[in-house]
Amino acid sequence: VMARRYSDRPPRYAYELTGAGHDLAGALRLLAAWGVGRSEDAEPPRHDVCGTPLEVRWYCPTCSRPADESSSDPPADRLRYL
Repeated sequence: VMARRYSDRPPRYAYELTGAGHDLAGALRLLAAWGVGRSEDAEPPRHDVCGTPLEVRWYCPTCSRPADESSSDPPADRLRYL
Protein backbone atom coordinates (compact mmCIF):
# COMPACT_ATOMS: atom_id res chain seq x y z
CA VAL A 1 0.00 0.00 0.00
CA MET A 2 1.24 3.47 -0.86
CA ALA A 3 0.09 6.64 0.94
CA ARG A 4 -0.37 9.80 -1.13
CA ARG A 5 -0.88 13.04 0.78
CA TYR A 6 -3.72 15.12 -0.65
CA SER A 7 -4.22 17.70 2.13
CA ASP A 8 -1.80 19.54 4.40
CA ARG A 9 -4.28 21.05 6.86
CA PRO A 10 -5.31 18.72 8.29
CA PRO A 11 -2.93 16.10 6.93
CA ARG A 12 -4.93 13.58 4.92
CA TYR A 13 -3.80 10.68 2.81
CA ALA A 14 -5.23 8.55 0.03
CA TYR A 15 -4.09 4.94 0.15
CA GLU A 16 -3.57 3.05 -3.09
CA LEU A 17 -2.31 -0.39 -3.96
CA THR A 18 1.09 -0.64 -5.58
CA GLY A 19 1.72 -3.04 -8.47
CA ALA A 20 2.86 -5.66 -5.97
CA GLY A 21 -0.37 -5.10 -4.02
CA HIS A 22 -2.43 -5.72 -7.16
CA ASP A 23 -0.49 -8.96 -7.68
CA LEU A 24 -1.89 -10.21 -4.36
CA ALA A 25 -5.50 -9.96 -5.57
CA GLY A 26 -5.62 -13.62 -6.62
CA ALA A 27 -4.33 -14.81 -3.26
CA LEU A 28 -6.85 -12.61 -1.44
CA ARG A 29 -9.68 -14.03 -3.54
CA LEU A 30 -8.62 -17.55 -2.56
CA LEU A 31 -8.51 -16.58 1.12
CA ALA A 32 -11.92 -14.89 0.88
CA ALA A 33 -13.46 -18.02 -0.70
CA TRP A 34 -11.88 -20.15 2.02
CA GLY A 35 -13.26 -17.88 4.75
CA VAL A 36 -16.78 -17.78 3.31
CA GLY A 37 -16.86 -21.57 3.30
CA ARG A 38 -16.17 -21.64 7.05
CA SER A 39 -18.60 -18.97 8.19
CA GLU A 40 -22.34 -19.07 8.67
CA ASP A 41 -22.73 -15.30 8.31
CA ALA A 42 -20.36 -14.39 5.46
CA GLU A 43 -21.68 -13.75 1.98
CA PRO A 44 -19.59 -14.80 -1.02
CA PRO A 45 -18.68 -12.21 -3.64
CA ARG A 46 -21.28 -12.04 -6.39
CA HIS A 47 -21.15 -11.41 -10.14
CA ASP A 48 -22.20 -7.77 -10.76
CA VAL A 49 -24.27 -8.65 -13.83
CA CYS A 50 -26.42 -11.57 -12.66
CA GLY A 51 -25.83 -11.81 -8.88
CA THR A 52 -24.57 -15.41 -8.91
CA PRO A 53 -22.00 -16.24 -6.20
CA LEU A 54 -18.52 -16.41 -7.69
CA GLU A 55 -16.36 -19.52 -7.53
CA VAL A 56 -12.56 -19.68 -7.46
CA ARG A 57 -11.12 -22.33 -9.78
CA TRP A 58 -7.73 -23.29 -11.13
CA TYR A 59 -7.52 -23.68 -14.90
CA CYS A 60 -4.90 -24.02 -17.58
CA PRO A 61 -4.67 -20.81 -19.65
CA THR A 62 -3.27 -22.79 -22.61
CA CYS A 63 -6.04 -25.36 -23.06
CA SER A 64 -8.74 -23.67 -20.88
CA ARG A 65 -9.39 -26.91 -19.00
CA PRO A 66 -10.06 -26.80 -15.27
CA ALA A 67 -7.40 -28.35 -13.05
CA ASP A 68 -8.50 -30.19 -9.93
CA GLU A 69 -6.27 -32.06 -7.49
CA SER A 70 -9.04 -34.55 -6.73
CA SER A 71 -9.85 -35.08 -10.39
CA SER A 72 -10.32 -38.55 -11.80
CA ASP A 73 -8.48 -37.41 -14.93
CA PRO A 74 -5.18 -39.05 -15.78
CA PRO A 75 -2.25 -37.86 -13.61
CA ALA A 76 -0.97 -35.63 -16.44
CA ASP A 77 -4.07 -33.41 -16.00
CA ARG A 78 -3.67 -32.97 -12.24
CA LEU A 79 -2.01 -30.01 -10.63
CA ARG A 80 1.76 -30.11 -10.36
CA TYR A 81 3.70 -27.62 -8.30
CA LEU A 82 7.17 -26.89 -9.63
